[in-house]
Amino acid sequence: MSTHVPEGPARFNLEADLKELAEHQEAYGLRENAARLADRSILLIGGWEDKQATVEDVLLPFYRSLKAAGASDVMFLTYHDNHGFGTVRQKLAADIQQWLARHMPR
Repeated sequence: MSTHVPEGPARFNLEADLKELAEHQEAYGLRENAARLADRSILLIGGWEDKQATVEDVLLPFYRSLKAAGASDVMFLTYHDNHGFGTVRQKLAADIQQWLARHMPR
């Protein structure tokens, strides 16, 4: 089932939106905005078999940019799975829950 109209609730122009993201990395890029995010608690999650947002091309460079910008609270979790995390969802959910429990305001 699609999340895009008419099957789902989302209304967007996928091609135009992807073009906007690609052409304006200064506004939307992770590495380009690492300094603006460095003061936050950040959880990065990746799949070693992910072909869309690869650990080596997307997540690790972002992590390195965060650290170079002085980020001190970054957790980087990786799983032996693909973009959908279909084989590790229970572990992933538990890890996210643990991270949130440590980072929620009390």
